[in-house]
Amino acid sequence: SKKRLIVLSLIIQAGFRFSSILIFTKKYRWEVGMKGLVFTMLSGMVVTKFGYRVWDAAILNTVLKSNGDYVSTGTYADSELVGYVADLSNQTNILANELGFSFGEYVLGKFKDIQPFFFEGHTAFSFVKSVDSVIYVEVAKLHPDAVLPRFTYRDGEEGRLIRTYRSPRNLCALVKGLIAGIADIFDKAIDVAHPHCMLAGAETCVLELKFREPNE
Repeated sequence: SKKRLIVLSLIIQAGFRFSSILIFTKKYRWEVGMKGLVFTMLSGMVVTKFGYRVWDAAILNTVLKSNGDYVSTGTYADSELVGYVADLSNQTNILANELGFSFGEYVLGKFKDIQPFFFEGHTAFSFVKSVDSVIYVEVAKLHPDAVLPRFTYRDGEEGRLIRTYRSPRNLCALVKGLIAGIADIFDKAIDVAHPHCMLAGAETCVLELKFREPNE
């Protein structure tokens, strides 16, 4: 339904808005405000992984026009998320890209809780493809101005899936986190090789995915 797709689009954009900040530079500053869902999901991840004290400290250490109070459908300044990421990285001694990976895993788990029907009838392999061929298409319909990634696929050797990824945001960490989240949901292991990366100067990221049973 349209309502379900709106919820889904907010979840997907939450992940990608968050990761745009992880590569925050003067050249790529995203001026569009962020939905409150980004902040509520971020707070959920931080509390789950690090505890309430870390999240409370992040609120105290960050300059916030919102005072740390968020409504999922509201819109808030990008600068608040910039401050959170910087403070969380400082508190936890975890690099911003690693936080992005964790957020990708967390977003997929929440997606499963909120919209379990999207996973019905899928394997890990088929769901990886459906995220791009179905979900992002629907997100684009609901939000034509959304900056979404572009993916292509081809079969590799020994049952591998070769996935190419292109985006001006260079969100490798989030993409890997989403893949890890898919593996957890379907109780599979997905080995990810990353031979070509935009952050290292390549035109596209190339991810080689090998799907296997966890104990193989």
